Amino acid sequence: MAPVEKIRRLRRRDIIPVCRLIEEVLKRVNIRDYSETVISNLVELYSPENFKRYLKSRKCFLLEVDGEPAGTICIRENKIYTLFVSVNYQGKGYGRRLMKFAENKISKKGYERSRLLASLTAFKFYERLGYIKIGYEQDKDYGDVVVMEKPLNLKIL
Repeated sequence: MAPVEKIRRLRRRDIIPVCRLIEEVLKRVNIRDYSETVISNLVELYSPENFKRYLKSRKCFLLEVDGEPAGTICIRENKIYTLFVSVNYQGKGYGRRLMKFAENKISKKGYERSRLLASLTAFKFYERLGYIKIGYEQDKDYGDVVVMEKPLNLKIL
């Protein structure tokens, strides 16, 4: 039987499970590209207390698979933030699905481009989705990131 998948607005009660999901991804996946200090700083950045603040300035969404938190993504204007897919669900197309969902939301608001800051870990994933490197930011506390952009809704004349 196919899994039941649903993307919905993230609620306050989802914050702790989502923060656990993010922490697990950071500690098991992103650790390949970042120091333990950077990972520790990122875990704090995505603590429940800080995540509550994100909900005030960003629209955050939760992907559930069979009722379990499988991934999250946030949007503000034409920028995508906080894409994380649970280690148990990686490599199954859920990250791509969350990105398509976010890009559709951004496009419907009339934006022609989507922007994001890609971790070194996720850079190639975003490239495969059509994102182009437009810059690079170095941060000793939170790790280096690649600034990326993708045109949306290209119309052929």
